[in-house]
Amino acid sequence: MPAIFVPIAVFLAFILSGVIARVLATLGLGIATYYGVQALVDELRGAVASAFGDVGADAVAIVALLGIDEAMTIILSAYVAVLTLNGIRNGVRKIIPFAGD
Repeated sequence: MPAIFVPIAVFLAFILSGVIARVLATLGLGIATYYGVQALVDELRGAVASAFGDVGADAVAIVALLGIDEAMTIILSAYVAVLTLNGIRNGVRKIIPFAGD
């Protein structure tokens, strides 16, 4: 009876190894996308902060009172989230051909 399970085990190992490799590749793509976009956002945030360094103290206080700095943080965070999710979603489409259509 155990001889019947050997071909089944070999078949399952063959199928699952490909799926596991694809899942790990997708996760790697999502992580790489996240860190790449995060580096870009950090660079942009540094550029904005250096641009605010040239502005007078009164203008910076007005910007802070209006909440423009918080709005820029929210917008940049939304871009990071969208780009990361797109990177993961594109990887999932490679694993499951009709996912997300």
